[in-house]
Amino acid sequence: MSVFEGQCHCGAVAARFETPAAPEAIDVRACQCSFCRRHGAKTVGDPDGRLTLRFREADVARYRFGTGTSDFIVCKHCGAFAAATIEGFAVLNVVGMAIAALAAREARPVDYDSETPAARLERRGARWTPLVVELAA
Repeated sequence: MSVFEGQCHCGAVAARFETPAAPEAIDVRACQCSFCRRHGAKTVGDPDGRLTLRFREADVARYRFGTGTSDFIVCKHCGAFAAATIEGFAVLNVVGMAIAALAAREARPVDYDSETPAARLERRGARWTPLVVELAA
């Protein structure tokens, strides 16, 4: 089991990504949407893994754009983009969460612009990581 932990710049949002995949086998992707490009995002996900995000709700903004099919979790204090989420699943931005072992890797560009909202949700449900959100006091 590979375990990666990180946090945003100010520490208000923390992440723990667990996957049975070996570190070198983890697919690091660079979504080509305008939001991800502007944040320099590199994301990872594994349907066989687990992602835990820990934050206070007051410390994050949930941003939706485009098709409105996911929430982008952004720290209100430092502006770091932590993860994109749908009900029960997410992909982790390893750059925003400062997970150096994965953030330093070359990312495979991906473009989902041609997907319908239904196809997008189906892909995410099949490929994204099961998500646990722990709300801090």
